[in-house]
Amino acid sequence: GNTLGQDAVLKFRTGDLAPLLYLNNQGQIGTYSAYTNTEAVIVYRNLPEIRLELHPVPLEDFIKSTAGDYWRFWESYRPAADTVTRQWAITGKAARNTSGVIREPLTDDAGNQLKPGIYYLLVSGALAEDQRPPRQLIIRTDLNVTLKASAEDALAWVTDLKTGLPVAGATVRFTDNGKI
Repeated sequence: GNTLGQDAVLKFRTGDLAPLLYLNNQGQIGTYSAYTNTEAVIVYRNLPEIRLELHPVPLEDFIKSTAGDYWRFWESYRPAADTVTRQWAITGKAARNTSGVIREPLTDDAGNQLKPGIYYLLVSGALAEDQRPPRQLIIRTDLNVTLKASAEDALAWVTDLKTGLPVAGATVRFTDNGKI
């Protein structure tokens, strides 16, 4: 409400928006059908390059990532460098200070669909030090499991995801807070 007493012209500039990078998914674990193409949907801003890494995850590591103090395990989890399935980079094409969306197929180095299994996806770029690169455990499967459990018992029905038919001889492992 105060006046300057005369007309004035002020000029200023603002800096670019901070870089932004995230996976447009539902959480740290995603289940995807092995009968369809699996893609990572990446939202980014002010990043000239987005890097991706895909690693297989041993079943024991997956169990640790879903049991008890899973958040501690998830906080520090890094797959062994020599297990990489694929490592690649994508050029960001969104205009400055504008968000872009990339739908990136998750395939092996030869461009083939990933085999059913558990994978760790890490997406990174030139982010600020306080920004954590997005990551997700990806379960690529051709099976559907319906579980019925009580305090003492558990039953699992395993069917083929495409046909809905029961799968004979499927191995089912139950855990109790990480204990098999």
